[in-house]
Amino acid sequence: EPSKRWGFWALVLPDGQNPPAKSTLDKLAADWTEAAAKATWVEEPEVQRDNWDEARLRALCAKHGWEFEWMTEDGERRRRAKEVAKLDADSQLAETAKLAARSANSAILSARSAGEVLPDGATTATLPE
Repeated sequence: EPSKRWGFWALVLPDGQNPPAKSTLDKLAADWTEAAAKATWVEEPEVQRDNWDEARLRALCAKHGWEFEWMTEDGERRRRAKEVAKLDADSQLAETAKLAARSANSAILSARSAGEVLPDGATTATLPE
């Protein structure tokens, strides 16, 4: 209820600066109060019940595309095992890419030395050293 609201205004100025006139401050306060009274929500906040039951947790997970799982030792163990497996797969993929690059470099070097025509039609004479 607006009649029960109260508060105060404070203006902090650097040392030695003259304060503005009281009428200027009264106008600022009146403009601020008017603007605050006209203010509306861009989007009204959604108020939900306080308790986080399973249905609410599942709805939140579904909304954000998260996987729902109760925190148990087995669940945590499975989650960590998946993370380790993914890291292993990523490192194996990187190692495979390195091997493929080495193999391609070897093929180019052997083609240079043998004077062969490369798959794109280039010959050793056109390859930069």
